[in-house]
Amino acid sequence: MEYQWYYAENRQQKGPVSSDELKALLNSGSLPATTLVWRAGLPDWQPATNFPELREPATQEAPEKPSEVEPLLPLQEASHGEPAPPEEFPQGADDLLAVPEAPVYYAGIWRRFWALLLDDLIGGMVITIPMRILAITLSKIQQEWLPLSGLMGDSIATPLIPLVTSFLGSVLIALFLEFVYSGFFLSRYGATPGKMALGIQVVRSDGARVSFLRGGSRSLAENLSAWLLYMGYLLAVFDDQKRTLHDHICDTRVVMKG
Repeated sequence: MEYQWYYAENRQQKGPVSSDELKALLNSGSLPATTLVWRAGLPDWQPATNFPELREPATQEAPEKPSEVEPLLPLQEASHGEPAPPEEFPQGADDLLAVPEAPVYYAGIWRRFWALLLDDLIGGMVITIPMRILAITLSKIQQEWLPLSGLMGDSIATPLIPLVTSFLGSVLIALFLEFVYSGFFLSRYGATPGKMALGIQVVRSDGARVSFLRGGSRSLAENLSAWLLYMGYLLAVFDDQKRTLHDHICDTRVVMKG
Protein backbone atom coordinates (compact mmCIF):
# COMPACT_ATOMS: atom_id res chain seq x y z
CA MET A 1 0.00 0.00 0.00
CA GLU A 2 1.39 3.37 -0.99
CA TYR A 3 1.09 5.90 1.84
CA GLN A 4 1.01 9.67 1.61
CA TRP A 5 3.37 11.12 4.22
CA TYR A 6 3.61 14.48 5.97
CA TYR A 7 6.73 15.76 7.72
CA ALA A 8 7.70 18.67 9.98
CA GLU A 9 10.43 21.06 8.83
CA ASN A 10 11.34 24.35 10.54
CA ARG A 11 8.26 24.05 12.76
CA GLN A 12 6.03 23.85 9.67
CA GLN A 13 4.02 20.98 8.26
CA LYS A 14 5.06 19.84 4.76
CA GLY A 15 3.52 17.32 2.39
CA PRO A 16 1.91 15.16 1.31
CA VAL A 17 4.73 13.22 -0.38
CA SER A 18 5.03 9.60 -1.42
CA SER A 19 7.09 7.03 0.48
CA ASP A 20 9.81 7.15 -2.20
CA GLU A 21 9.98 10.95 -2.11
CA LEU A 22 10.25 11.05 1.68
CA LYS A 23 12.84 8.26 1.61
CA ALA A 24 14.92 10.24 -0.90
CA LEU A 25 14.82 13.36 1.32
CA LEU A 26 15.98 11.34 4.34
CA ASN A 27 18.69 9.34 2.54
CA SER A 28 20.11 12.43 0.79
CA GLY A 29 20.48 14.28 4.09
CA SER A 30 17.97 16.99 3.15
CA LEU A 31 16.02 15.94 6.25
CA PRO A 32 17.57 14.61 9.49
CA ALA A 33 16.77 11.05 10.50
CA THR A 34 14.89 12.37 13.55
CA THR A 35 12.39 14.31 11.43
CA LEU A 36 8.84 13.93 12.73
CA VAL A 37 6.57 12.24 10.17
CA TRP A 38 2.92 11.22 9.99
CA ARG A 39 0.61 9.25 7.71
CA ALA A 40 -2.96 8.04 7.85
CA GLY A 41 -3.35 5.35 10.47
CA LEU A 42 -0.80 6.76 12.94
CA PRO A 43 -2.12 8.20 16.23
CA ASP A 44 0.52 10.95 16.38
CA TRP A 45 3.73 12.30 14.82
CA GLN A 46 6.74 9.99 15.17
CA PRO A 47 10.47 10.16 14.28
CA ALA A 48 11.34 8.77 10.87
CA THR A 49 13.74 6.35 12.59
CA ASN A 50 10.69 4.39 13.76
CA PHE A 51 9.99 3.29 10.18
CA PRO A 52 12.66 1.01 8.66
CA GLU A 53 11.12 1.32 5.21
CA LEU A 54 12.06 5.02 5.23
CA ARG A 55 15.63 4.54 6.46
CA GLU A 56 16.74 1.83 4.07
CA PRO A 57 16.29 1.83 0.31
CA ALA A 58 13.79 -0.77 -0.73
CA THR A 59 15.21 -3.64 -2.77
CA GLN A 60 13.05 -5.76 -4.98
CA GLU A 61 14.07 -9.17 -6.25
CA ALA A 62 13.29 -9.96 -9.86
CA PRO A 63 10.50 -12.57 -10.09
CA GLU A 64 11.56 -15.98 -11.25
CA LYS A 65 10.80 -16.69 -14.87
CA PRO A 66 8.23 -19.50 -15.16
CA SER A 67 9.38 -22.56 -17.03
CA GLU A 68 6.14 -22.88 -18.92
CA VAL A 69 3.52 -20.34 -19.78
CA GLU A 70 0.04 -21.52 -18.94
CA PRO A 71 -2.54 -20.82 -21.63
CA LEU A 72 -5.15 -18.25 -20.80
CA LEU A 73 -8.72 -19.42 -20.50
CA PRO A 74 -11.19 -17.95 -22.94
CA LEU A 75 -13.07 -15.04 -21.51
CA GLN A 76 -16.40 -16.89 -21.59
CA GLU A 77 -14.91 -19.88 -19.72
CA ALA A 78 -13.44 -17.87 -16.87
CA SER A 79 -14.90 -18.99 -13.58
CA HIS A 80 -14.37 -15.68 -11.77
CA GLY A 81 -17.37 -13.90 -10.37
CA GLU A 82 -18.48 -10.37 -11.11
CA PRO A 83 -15.94 -7.73 -10.09
CA ALA A 84 -16.64 -6.12 -6.75
CA PRO A 85 -18.01 -2.59 -6.95
CA PRO A 86 -15.59 0.16 -5.94
CA GLU A 87 -15.56 0.87 -2.23
CA GLU A 88 -17.33 4.07 -1.33
CA PHE A 89 -15.94 6.25 1.41
CA PRO A 90 -18.47 7.06 4.12
CA GLN A 91 -19.47 10.61 4.78
CA GLY A 92 -16.90 12.48 6.82
CA ALA A 93 -13.99 10.44 5.48
CA ASP A 94 -12.01 13.64 5.07
CA ASP A 95 -12.17 14.09 8.83
CA LEU A 96 -10.68 10.62 9.33
CA LEU A 97 -7.68 11.60 7.20
CA ALA A 98 -7.18 14.99 8.86
CA VAL A 99 -3.51 15.62 9.51
CA PRO A 100 -2.66 16.50 13.12
CA GLU A 101 -0.70 19.68 13.68
CA ALA A 102 3.06 19.36 14.00
CA PRO A 103 4.15 19.53 17.66
CA VAL A 104 5.54 22.86 18.90
CA TYR A 105 8.10 23.10 21.69
CA TYR A 106 8.34 26.54 23.31
CA ALA A 107 11.72 27.81 24.46
CA GLY A 108 12.27 27.89 28.22
CA ILE A 109 12.95 31.08 30.12
CA TRP A 110 16.59 30.22 30.92
CA ARG A 111 17.43 29.44 27.32
CA ARG A 112 15.87 32.76 26.32
CA PHE A 113 17.84 34.53 29.07
CA TRP A 114 21.20 33.31 27.74
CA ALA A 115 20.15 34.17 24.19
CA LEU A 116 19.25 37.69 25.35
CA LEU A 117 22.61 38.03 27.09
CA LEU A 118 24.47 37.02 23.92
CA ASP A 119 22.41 39.43 21.82
CA ASP A 120 23.15 42.25 24.26
CA LEU A 121 26.88 41.55 23.94
CA ILE A 122 26.79 41.30 20.14
CA GLY A 123 24.38 44.19 19.71
CA GLY A 124 26.44 46.29 22.10
CA MET A 125 29.52 45.87 19.91
CA VAL A 126 27.51 46.73 16.80
CA ILE A 127 25.99 49.83 18.36
CA THR A 128 29.19 51.06 20.06
CA ILE A 129 30.86 52.32 16.87
CA PRO A 130 28.05 54.63 15.64
CA MET A 131 27.38 55.75 19.22
CA ARG A 132 31.03 56.80 19.65
CA ILE A 133 30.86 58.76 16.42
CA LEU A 134 27.68 60.44 17.67
CA ALA A 135 29.26 61.24 21.05
CA ILE A 136 32.27 62.90 19.41
CA THR A 137 30.01 64.93 17.12
CA LEU A 138 27.73 66.09 19.94
CA SER A 139 30.75 66.93 22.10
CA LYS A 140 32.03 69.29 19.43
CA ILE A 141 28.59 70.88 19.11
CA GLN A 142 28.47 71.33 22.88
CA GLN A 143 31.90 73.01 22.94
CA GLU A 144 30.72 75.46 20.29
CA TRP A 145 27.44 76.05 22.12
CA LEU A 146 28.77 76.82 25.61
CA PRO A 147 30.57 80.08 24.65
CA LEU A 148 27.37 81.29 23.03
CA SER A 149 25.31 80.48 26.12
CA GLY A 150 26.83 83.46 27.94
CA LEU A 151 25.42 85.80 25.33
CA MET A 152 21.92 84.42 25.95
CA GLY A 153 21.84 85.30 29.65
CA ASP A 154 22.58 83.62 32.92
CA SER A 155 19.72 81.13 32.76
CA ILE A 156 20.64 77.79 34.38
CA ALA A 157 18.75 75.89 31.68
CA THR A 158 20.78 77.39 28.85
CA PRO A 159 23.93 75.23 29.32
CA LEU A 160 21.74 72.14 29.74
CA ILE A 161 20.27 72.41 26.26
CA PRO A 162 23.17 70.67 24.46
CA LEU A 163 23.35 68.02 27.20
CA VAL A 164 19.66 67.16 26.89
CA THR A 165 19.89 67.19 23.11
CA SER A 166 22.90 64.87 23.23
CA PHE A 167 21.11 62.43 25.55
CA LEU A 168 17.90 62.32 23.51
CA GLY A 169 19.83 61.93 20.28
CA SER A 170 21.78 59.00 21.71
CA VAL A 171 18.60 57.26 22.89
CA LEU A 172 16.83 57.67 19.55
CA ILE A 173 19.79 56.39 17.56
CA ALA A 174 20.22 53.39 19.91
CA LEU A 175 16.52 52.50 19.50
CA PHE A 176 16.81 52.84 15.73
CA LEU A 177 19.83 50.54 15.58
CA GLU A 178 18.05 47.97 17.77
CA PHE A 179 15.05 48.15 15.44
CA VAL A 180 17.19 47.48 12.36
CA TYR A 181 19.23 44.75 14.11
CA SER A 182 16.20 42.74 15.24
CA GLY A 183 14.12 43.44 12.14
CA PHE A 184 16.85 42.23 9.80
CA PHE A 185 17.77 39.01 11.61
CA LEU A 186 14.23 37.97 12.57
CA SER A 187 12.82 38.54 9.08
CA ARG A 188 15.82 37.00 7.29
CA TYR A 189 16.82 34.10 9.56
CA GLY A 190 13.97 33.80 12.06
CA ALA A 191 16.38 34.47 14.93
CA THR A 192 18.97 36.95 16.13
CA PRO A 193 22.58 35.70 16.53
CA GLY A 194 22.06 34.99 20.23
CA LYS A 195 18.94 32.94 19.54
CA MET A 196 20.69 31.07 16.72
CA ALA A 197 23.43 30.03 19.15
CA LEU A 198 20.85 28.66 21.59
CA GLY A 199 18.77 26.90 18.91
CA ILE A 200 15.59 28.96 19.22
CA GLN A 201 13.67 31.17 16.82
CA VAL A 202 10.83 33.70 16.77
CA VAL A 203 7.65 32.97 14.80
CA ARG A 204 4.11 34.30 14.53
CA SER A 205 1.29 32.62 16.46
CA ASP A 206 0.40 30.66 13.29
CA GLY A 207 4.02 29.54 12.76
CA ALA A 208 4.73 32.05 9.95
CA ARG A 209 8.01 33.96 9.74
CA VAL A 210 8.19 37.41 11.34
CA SER A 211 8.30 40.43 9.01
CA PHE A 212 10.96 43.15 9.22
CA LEU A 213 8.49 45.65 10.72
CA ARG A 214 7.20 43.19 13.31
CA GLY A 215 10.72 42.03 14.20
CA GLY A 216 11.91 45.60 14.70
CA SER A 217 8.80 46.54 16.68
CA ARG A 218 9.37 43.53 18.91
CA SER A 219 12.77 44.93 19.93
CA LEU A 220 11.13 48.22 20.94
CA ALA A 221 8.44 46.37 22.89
CA GLU A 222 11.19 44.35 24.57
CA ASN A 223 12.55 47.59 26.02
CA LEU A 224 9.15 48.09 27.64
CA SER A 225 9.46 44.66 29.29
CA ALA A 226 12.84 45.72 30.68
CA TRP A 227 11.73 49.18 31.81
CA LEU A 228 8.98 47.62 33.93
CA LEU A 229 11.64 46.15 36.25
CA TYR A 230 11.81 43.12 33.95
CA MET A 231 8.30 42.10 34.97
CA GLY A 232 7.44 41.76 31.28
CA TYR A 233 9.89 38.85 31.02
CA LEU A 234 8.46 37.09 34.08
CA LEU A 235 5.12 36.65 32.34
CA ALA A 236 6.72 33.72 30.48
CA VAL A 237 6.91 31.78 33.76
CA PHE A 238 3.11 31.74 34.10
CA ASP A 239 2.15 31.50 30.42
CA ASP A 240 1.46 28.08 28.86
CA GLN A 241 3.17 29.24 25.64
CA LYS A 242 5.98 31.01 27.55
CA ARG A 243 5.05 34.42 26.12
CA THR A 244 6.60 37.59 27.52
CA LEU A 245 4.97 41.01 27.44
CA HIS A 246 6.57 41.85 24.08
CA ASP A 247 5.41 38.50 22.69
CA HIS A 248 1.83 39.40 23.63
CA ILE A 249 2.18 42.86 22.08
CA CYS A 250 3.64 41.63 18.77
CA ASP A 251 1.80 38.25 18.53
CA THR A 252 5.03 36.23 18.50
CA ARG A 253 6.23 32.97 20.01
CA VAL A 254 9.76 31.77 20.78
CA VAL A 255 10.10 28.09 19.88
CA MET A 256 12.81 25.48 19.60
CA LYS A 257 14.27 25.36 16.13
CA GLY A 258 13.34 22.18 14.27
